[in-house]
Amino acid sequence: MADSNHSLPEVCPICDGEEAETDVYGLTGICLECGFVLQADSDPIPEWAMPDADSSSGSREDWATFCRVENATEQQLAEAFGEIETIATQFELPTDLREKTADIYGRAFRAEATDGRDTASMIAACLRTASLQATKPIPTGRLTEQTAVDPSIFRQCRSVLHSDLEITAPPVEPVSYLWFLQQMLSVPPQAVETTTDLLETVSDRELFVGKDPAGVAGAGLYCEAESFTQQTIADTVGVSAETIRLRATDLQEATA
Repeated sequence: MADSNHSLPEVCPICDGEEAETDVYGLTGICLECGFVLQADSDPIPEWAMPDADSSSGSREDWATFCRVENATEQQLAEAFGEIETIATQFELPTDLREKTADIYGRAFRAEATDGRDTASMIAACLRTASLQATKPIPTGRLTEQTAVDPSIFRQCRSVLHSDLEITAPPVEPVSYLWFLQQMLSVPPQAVETTTDLLETVSDRELFVGKDPAGVAGAGLYCEAESFTQQTIADTVGVSAETIRLRATDLQEATA
């Protein structure tokens, strides 16, 4: 288990996991393996997680088969924490971005802004805001395409974070999305450099005002790296192939 000032158990009493995220959402810690909310100086195995007396096996089963969580609050937190890890793993996000997302969700949770709102959509909104604050933006289209995320609720959650909690994010420029493209497509450094130069050249052109910056970034890469198709880049940044084609034409005209 991670070190903690709260004397957490060294091994999760439910799944035997040895890794915990401490001080998450104002709680002592959460097991990274099963999502169990750890308590300092707790009994080795919670009473609610003990197997039935007539069980033929002495081995522990998944704690969720006995009781998903002790109460609705822990269920919400465990679900949120798991959602962060699911999306973060899919996009291979760095630790600092995961932590920033957890921090934003924690603030929303303590302010009761998460009550009655779909957890997956709220986490996606928190991740979008965190990524903008960290200048490592994740395309909105990639977040809202997640099966459990409702685009409409996602937008509502973004609005709540901004209006109710005053959690803001700076404007994003197309060049900021190159980190995501490079990570997802293993773009060669030389292509990243030339695309950066291209995007910075047209950064002040009114032609791109109101256009999705992720689509502009994708189009810039398409112009500079012949090894990627329009569809591949479109799928990566969560826009249509037609958008990439149109923005690529705009870039070519702007730099002619």
